[in-house]
Amino acid sequence: MIIRFSKKARRALRRIYGGVGAAIAAVTFGACDLSLHSPGYAAYGPRPPCHVHEETGCVFISGRVVAKGTGRPITGIAVWVDDETSRLSLTRWDGYFSFHLQRQESYTLVFTDIDADENGLFAQKTVKLAWDDIPQDSPYLDRFFSLGDVELEAKD
Repeated sequence: MIIRFSKKARRALRRIYGGVGAAIAAVTFGACDLSLHSPGYAAYGPRPPCHVHEETGCVFISGRVVAKGTGRPITGIAVWVDDETSRLSLTRWDGYFSFHLQRQESYTLVFTDIDADENGLFAQKTVKLAWDDIPQDSPYLDRFFSLGDVELEAKD
């Protein structure tokens, strides 16, 4: 028995199957790494390589950039690890950023407003973090650390 669908019904089914197929492919091939330990937050693409040896480890650093005084999230702030310009993260629409980094004795994160005055001008800020200051909450060598809200002052 063959069921004949109208052209409209076939088009609707094609869209549904296409969406389901795309979702299955994304999960199967690791397009979204939903294992990050930050609520409501996913990083796209494969997780950056982090070669863990007996005496080393990695750290996942995240946070949110907000305007000092108002607490308003700031979009388009460049956050990078000093001396590693290839490790750049831009804040999203909700001000969040993240890095997955190899172990170092210390990290210097630099926050710079690069979008001119699109959302206001903000002063540059530097935050220093030592490996020993990052708590190890799991038995694995990876560590997870949230800076919480990083406040930037508006420039006049």
